[in-house]
Amino acid sequence: MKLATLVTCIVEREGSRWDVIWVSDGKSPPDFTEDSVGAALDKSTSQVATLYMNKAEAAKAELQFAIYPWQGKPGEVILDITTDAGDLVATDIQGSGISFRASTPEVLVESGERYVPDTSKAMFRWIRRVRDLTS
Repeated sequence: MKLATLVTCIVEREGSRWDVIWVSDGKSPPDFTEDSVGAALDKSTSQVATLYMNKAEAAKAELQFAIYPWQGKPGEVILDITTDAGDLVATDIQGSGISFRASTPEVLVESGERYVPDTSKAMFRWIRRVRDLTS
């Protein structure tokens, strides 16, 4: 099976655990469950880096995380994650002005609970270039 230019990793909280499900039109790692959002993101990143290591497709491919830490109907508020000086920064892409930073994914989720008026409508999105994961 070919390697896709976009691999989406859905990370969803289920009770105290985090389920990881892959969506891709090419090869992807197996689904799994982790104890924390940080562990889920780290393992997912490592798996994609390994999958694309030394492959030409890594130059153009992206790993997109869709992170659902809260119950509800998310998507009205999409908090786009970027990095800045070692921190994770979440900013609402619809322009509501919501923006906050955190040192870890766990703190990012906790911060979202403080800064987002209705978390049942919110999710995180994080797009990473695969070539940055494999270098």
